Amino acid sequence: MCIMRTLKTTLDPQLLDKIRRFICDFDDQFGYPPNLREIATHVFISRSNLYRYLDHLEMEGSISREPGVARGITILEGCEKKQGS
Repeated sequence: MCIMRTLKTTLDPQLLDKIRRFICDFDDQFGYPPNLREIATHVFISRSNLYRYLDHLEMEGSISREPGVARGITILEGCEKKQGS
């Protein structure tokens, strides 16, 4: 069962993109997704405010989240793999 929150339209698109890129880059670098504290610290917002942005990313299909699981973010789309050589 998924509980959907009503999303405000006042989300900063640049911050939304920065969060998406950080999740992708972190997962590429370490092989697992960041936790909420790591994301919030990187983009300089509170964890409670971060939930709004993660809700939006989840609704647009970029990520999915597993409730109650540490590092429960799964990237579904929106990450470009870096070309090595």
